[in-house]
Amino acid sequence: MSKFVKQVLTQEIVKSLLFVEFPKMHFLFLQFLFPKASSNPIPQNSSSIEIEHFLSGFRSLLTLPELQTHFEASPSLLNKASLSSGQTPLLAAILSGNDAAVKFLLAKPETDCLAKEKDGYSAFHAAAFQGREAILRRLIEMGERCEGERSEGQGLRGVHKDGYEPAFRACWTKDKRHRETFRVFIENGVVFDAIGGKGETLAAACEGYGLDL
Repeated sequence: MSKFVKQVLTQEIVKSLLFVEFPKMHFLFLQFLFPKASSNPIPQNSSSIEIEHFLSGFRSLLTLPELQTHFEASPSLLNKASLSSGQTPLLAAILSGNDAAVKFLLAKPETDCLAKEKDGYSAFHAAAFQGREAILRRLIEMGERCEGERSEGQGLRGVHKDGYEPAFRACWTKDKRHRETFRVFIENGVVFDAIGGKGETLAAACEGYGLDL
């Protein structure tokens, strides 16, 4: 086996552990610690680890019935944020690239898609930074419900406190999924001459990061 093939296989194994197996194992471990969470609602004064158990379900690749069961055990935590990261279930699902969970959550009218995590990043910023093209399209399809206030960093062109719109997050690397995510922004009206936090244009920022426009 060549050195190159070994490197590729190693990378794929790591990706599998990080994005598929680890979230699932994390969920199952927390479920072991809190077995009652599977059948009984978690109280409003939930501890940090109980909230993390709820969030982990939306990071894991659960089936739709599993997601429904997980949600029904603790519906009051639908918009509850992690005490450490500030992530809500929706933000956790977006960052982990769990499209099924995002679809499940957005189908619920009470899901807050304007929430931001502890550093002020919104759903659109999260989708852009992680290169979640399909999820970004879902957020856009929600229309005004997920738009919010641009000055508050919400929506397709929401400006974060650092001065950057979500589209800038999508061009920090030139891999395929970020290129596809970036194109969704352009298709939906984001302009190349948008100005970033340091006065640079979106086009200049993407070129600086090596993204092939």
